[in-house]
Amino acid sequence: MVLVIGLVTAVARGFEWSRRRTLLVVLPVVVAYVLISGAGPAAIRSALMAGAAMLASSGARRTDPIPMLALAAALMLGLDPQLVEDPGFQLSFLGTAGILLLAAPIASRVPGPRLIAEPFAVTVAAQLATAPIMAGTFGVISIAGPIANALVLPLLPAMIVVGGAGAILSALNPALGWALLQLTGLGTSAITSLARLLSAIPGAAIQVGNWPAAWTVAEGVGMVTGLITLAVMTRRTAPLR
Repeated sequence: MVLVIGLVTAVARGFEWSRRRTLLVVLPVVVAYVLISGAGPAAIRSALMAGAAMLASSGARRTDPIPMLALAAALMLGLDPQLVEDPGFQLSFLGTAGILLLAAPIASRVPGPRLIAEPFAVTVAAQLATAPIMAGTFGVISIAGPIANALVLPLLPAMIVVGGAGAILSALNPALGWALLQLTGLGTSAITSLARLLSAIPGAAIQVGNWPAAWTVAEGVGMVTGLITLAVMTRRTAPLR
């Protein structure tokens, strides 16, 4: 979603469009992207947050992602309360909350180049926040996941842009987008090969077997409570820095 909005706003800057005109173009593109991607909870959540952020920026107002995340969750649950049982909804919101609150502190403590440390911190933060849901839904917790994500995440923006351009050109004429799609295919093959390699390492994942639903609910509530507490503490200590 960030890449889609970034590409559209880059075009808008090139044509020197106003904020309002850019917003009028971006919002339909975001809606189209959500529909094309299947309108899953994660896509809807990101669209709501991105739309709210753009509306606020068009009025020169500051945005805070934590209240925006809570508002998006409340809106979606208000329209469809059954989403609370959807693993996609649970993973999307808990993972995003974990990234917003934990990624920066983790990244500041991880040595090495930022190109690797930041994706590693992001995936660790998301995995910590979603561990109860992963265990309860899939019966497995990946240990190698953060390492794999740190290695491949820097490649994904380029792959999305190249693949998207190839798809658009191929719609006009298959020969035009062939080279770009082949290049994207090579990147996809490299990512899946890396995933297979890391998952084959002994201890790469923890099999938890039958995980009672009550445990998932209890740990999920505990994780939400912990993240809310961290958010409140962060807000209170921020002016002192």
